[in-house]
Amino acid sequence: MIREKCPGGRLLASPAASLGAQVFVSEPNPARQALIRSLGVAEVLDPGATDVAADLRDRLDGVGVDAAIECSGHERALQTALASVRSAGRVAQTGLHTRPAAIDAMLLAQRDLTLVGTWCYPVTDFPRIAGLIASGRLPVENIVTAKIAMADIVERGFQPLLSPTGDQVKVLVTARG
Repeated sequence: MIREKCPGGRLLASPAASLGAQVFVSEPNPARQALIRSLGVAEVLDPGATDVAADLRDRLDGVGVDAAIECSGHERALQTALASVRSAGRVAQTGLHTRPAAIDAMLLAQRDLTLVGTWCYPVTDFPRIAGLIASGRLPVENIVTAKIAMADIVERGFQPLLSPTGDQVKVLVTARG
């Protein structure tokens, strides 16, 4: 299960699916939900319309998912990720929180969960990622929704990406726009 509000989850869903994982993505934004569905790599769950953790347990015989990657940096998403994994499951926190997030730490002990944090990617990952892109297993061209000039970075880059109703996913800044 990948919980996201930011575009990172879409990049994680494709290689996970290509390796045979059953992938679920929790996404509140309808435009971004449509893009994820169009990639055909994950089932999309709307956290505004369903209890994602309960829905996943129902789908998976009451067990939950093996692992969850929280990509949004939102407290509720982290809580949902922890509630969604099976006993002895793993949660990776990749979304950057701008303030402290409260979690039920007792869940970690009661259910033997592993919670790991990450900060970007080691440079040693880039050759493998470039290979996935070159082989077509990581279709990055499917998630680039805009190419803009540096002069437009705030209005056409940051603002649409930060908006809860924005329709942009990945915005490339180019020399010419």
